[in-house]
Amino acid sequence: MINALSEGLGRADQSGSPAGANNRDWIIQSVESMLRQALPTLIVVGRQTSTYFNEACRQLVMPNSALQGGGLATVAPSLATQLSSAMEAAWAGCAGVTEDIQLQVDRSEGSRETWVTAAVTPVGRDDQIHAVLCVFRDITEEKRLRQRLATAETTLDALTTLAPLFLWRLDTRGVVRWMNERCQTYFGVTLAQAREEGWIGWLHPSERSRIVADWGRAVTLATPFESRHRLLGSRVWRR
Repeated sequence: MINALSEGLGRADQSGSPAGANNRDWIIQSVESMLRQALPTLIVVGRQTSTYFNEACRQLVMPNSALQGGGLATVAPSLATQLSSAMEAAWAGCAGVTEDIQLQVDRSEGSRETWVTAAVTPVGRDDQIHAVLCVFRDITEEKRLRQRLATAETTLDALTTLAPLFLWRLDTRGVVRWMNERCQTYFGVTLAQAREEGWIGWLHPSERSRIVADWGRAVTLATPFESRHRLLGSRVWRR
């Protein structure tokens, strides 16, 4: 690693000056230190001349053919394309985050879809950028969970539209966060109106104080709430 990094920095700085040698020594030490961390880490030095990465990065985003010291576009073309804007900004001195990077990572068992975010940070001293540090976070499972949640929400929306029930959801402050269409039609309000006006006015006046007190107690104790009471003259179950 040290020899490859020295060669890469040598290609980037042909001046041979003492300052250049000092910078190379400093960058080598910095890169070695940063690559020791457990997080998947990639470092590009010499204005994208050479790319180095730790084992965690190799396992997460690098193809099997990736070699230390090559240009990022050669080592990992798809990753380079999706990081191009953030890399350009980093070489100009601006840190940033690239989200939802989608990769097809080659493995012995076949291609594997991987989603990551990348925190991209310039590394330099004396007002000169010498390298760019990328630290990755694996969000593959998070993306899958989001997709399953979106599917579940679509299914739930369909069921609540068809269900012959008045359904609404409150947050712990008692603000209406959601109502099904049947409920909005029955009360003659939109969701925006319900959020502004609240739900207490829907309760029968003779039962209002009891229901509000019981609901508040359930929220405080984090226990299920169930009550039989009237809504605008109708007698229904509310949970």
